[in-house]
Amino acid sequence: MQLPKLPMDKLLGGFTMTIRHFRVFNEVCRHMNMTQASKILHVSQPSISKTIGELEDWYGVKLFERLDKKLYLTEAGKTIYHHSIYLVDTYDKIDSEIRHTATNDLIRIGASVTVGTSVLSDIISSFKVLYPDIQYRVYIENTQRVQDLLLNNDIDIALIEGYIDNPVLITEQFMEADVVAVYSHKHPFYQMETITVRDLETADFIIREPGSGTRIQFEKVTKELGIQWNPTWICHNTQAIKNAVAAGHGVGVLSKLSVRKRLKSGEFKAIPFLNMKQDFYIVYHKEKFMPKMLLTFKKHIINSFNKLELDLINPANS
Repeated sequence: MQLPKLPMDKLLGGFTMTIRHFRVFNEVCRHMNMTQASKILHVSQPSISKTIGELEDWYGVKLFERLDKKLYLTEAGKTIYHHSIYLVDTYDKIDSEIRHTATNDLIRIGASVTVGTSVLSDIISSFKVLYPDIQYRVYIENTQRVQDLLLNNDIDIALIEGYIDNPVLITEQFMEADVVAVYSHKHPFYQMETITVRDLETADFIIREPGSGTRIQFEKVTKELGIQWNPTWICHNTQAIKNAVAAGHGVGVLSKLSVRKRLKSGEFKAIPFLNMKQDFYIVYHKEKFMPKMLLTFKKHIINSFNKLELDLINPANS
C-alpha cells in the first residue's frame, strides 16, 4: 500500500516524530488493546491514544478501526506495522551496539617494528591501568604497511620511526632516540679496547631490510665516514637481529630503545663513534574523527616518553 505524501505543514510544525511513536504503535498492535499497551509501557491510556493520533495525523491515514469495542488494523496500519517492527528492532540494536562501544572503546594501533617490539607494550600496559575497559587491536608492520593501514582506515593511530611524507596524513614527532651498532660478549670486538673504522669494514653486519628507519640512519653515517660495510644478515625482525648479535654472529644495527636492557647489563656494547639519531612519530589521517579516548591515548603516548628517566631516550622538544 502506498501512503500519502506528507504535507509541508506537518514537516515544519506540530510535533516531532520519534521512535517512541512506533514503539507505542507496535505495543498496541501486539495486544489490539490500548489499555493493555498502557499497562505494559507504564503510561496512561490517554497518552497512548494521543500518540496513536499523532501517528495517524503524521501519515494522514487511519491506522485502527474500532468495531464492537475491538480494534482492527486498517490496510495502512498493517503496512506501517510490517515496517515498524523492523524499525524499532533495528533502532534498539544500533542503540545497544553504540552504547556498548562507548563504554568499551576500541583503539586500533599500528606500529613499525622498532616501536612495536620495544616500547608499545609498556605504553598500552600503563594506559590499561588508567582505563581498564579499553580494548586494543595492534598491528606491527613495516612503515609502508602501517601507512597503508592508516589510509584504508584499518587503524586509528600509528607510531613509527621515520617520517611519512603524505599530504593526507598528519605526522607529529614525539621522540628522538639513538640508533646503535652493538655486539655481544661472544663477539671478538668485546675484548678489544679500541675499535677502528678498518675493524668495522671487516665485520659482519646484521641489519634491517632496505627502507627501514634504522638502516637509513646507518647508511647515512657510514657514507659520511667513508666506511665500506658488509651486510651478512638482513632481517625484517628486530628480535631476530638481537638473537643473532647475542650469539656473536656479527654487529647489529638497532634502535637503542630495543637493546637498552642488554646495554645496561653489559651483555651488549655499542660502537661509540657511530653517532646516529632516529625520530619517532605519531601519525593519523587528517580527516580522522578523534574521539575523546583516542585523544587521551595520544596524549598518554607523549607523556610516557616525557616521564622516562632513561639516558637512552631524548623526548622531542624537551
